[in-house]
Amino acid sequence: MAQLQPPRAASPSHHEELREDQLVTATFRARGFFEEHRRPITIGAVVVIVLAVLIGAWGWWQNRQDQAAAEALGTILTEYEAGNYEAALEGSDDRPGLLEIAEQYGSTDTGNLATFFAADALYQLGRYDEAGEYFERYDAGDDLLGAGALAARGALAEQAGEWADAAALYTRAADAYPSIATTPDNLLSAARAFEYGAELEPAREALQRILDEEDWAETPAAQQAVITLARLDALVAAGTTLEPRPAPTVVPPAPSTTPPSDLNFTIPEGMGAGPVELTPAAPAPDAAPAPDAAPTETPAPAPAETPAPAEVPAQ
Repeated sequence: MAQLQPPRAASPSHHEELREDQLVTATFRARGFFEEHRRPITIGAVVVIVLAVLIGAWGWWQNRQDQAAAEALGTILTEYEAGNYEAALEGSDDRPGLLEIAEQYGSTDTGNLATFFAADALYQLGRYDEAGEYFERYDAGDDLLGAGALAARGALAEQAGEWADAAALYTRAADAYPSIATTPDNLLSAARAFEYGAELEPAREALQRILDEEDWAETPAAQQAVITLARLDALVAAGTTLEPRPAPTVVPPAPSTTPPSDLNFTIPEGMGAGPVELTPAAPAPDAAPAPDAAPTETPAPAPAETPAPAEVPAQ
């Protein structure tokens, strides 16, 4: 009867051969995978390299742009601070204005700051539509300027009678940068916009937020909130139903102060090149005088002198 022979132990050389076979198999598999996916792998590697180069170049270019924007803004900001808003916006031949800086460098931090100053200058000049566009273009952060931009947009919405938008923007401004210097006023403005939009309960909540902060108790906004909240509570108790208010009348911007000598007049065809005498138009015959104009007093005629009686000679 044949005996079963136990299996022989694998020699060390046999283990090495197995490992080599596995390595060769894995290598061929990897090479096969690479050959099969050579194009997408190569493209992916190139994309990674290009992105790294572009990111570095973009950072370098952004730094250069930001430095150029800072130099340009520094030369024109004096006009803005002096209240010369038109000059600050337009600049001059040797100094770019805020509009140009914001347009050219708007992607940089300094260019973004120029966008805010341009928006505020436009607002100060009464160019409200343009101001709204630039305030929206401004990349507002959670800081004082960001809160100011939101509050300015709220004011523009309030001027247009868009009470819900105004209230939302004022509330966002209050939450964007909590500060005793700005938050109570923004909440008070939000309450006003809510009330004008006939939303009494949100208005009361905004006012109550002011009164809940002990640190704001001495602010003018808190004192006004007490008065306004008492009035709104009385309206609610009386069951008064409010209607949204119409848009307010926007005060037009101040007239241009350009001296007459700088104005360009067009001479009508057929007129000579000599000086043109401008004669003010006569008032219409049925025009009524201004209501607050003082009546013109007609001086009374001087009385005629009575001649002295002739002397009668003595008899």
